[in-house]
Amino acid sequence: MVERFAITTCFNIGLCFLFPFIASMSRGILAPISVSFGTLILSQVLGALPIGRYVPWSIPLFYLNKLQLFNWISGLSIFGIAFIGVCGTILWWNYADQK
Repeated sequence: MVERFAITTCFNIGLCFLFPFIASMSRGILAPISVSFGTLILSQVLGALPIGRYVPWSIPLFYLNKLQLFNWISGLSIFGIAFIGVCGTILWWNYADQK
């Protein structure tokens, strides 16, 4: 159980990498806060539906509670969000203000 909790924590940390990228792009704090509230509502609404196991922000809950619903597409979507967040933020910080 502790191992699944640790993996779920890593999933949540990976999903948080998108918000600094959104903050960098919008040059403010209102856009990432709005997106985080939107993803919270979206994960709660779609998490109850069968498609919920493919929504990245509801996958950690499925992994923690219903391990049989977790598949490789779920892991790939979390990795994709984390990759977009990390690489997007790094590229934005390196190239956006160089014009």
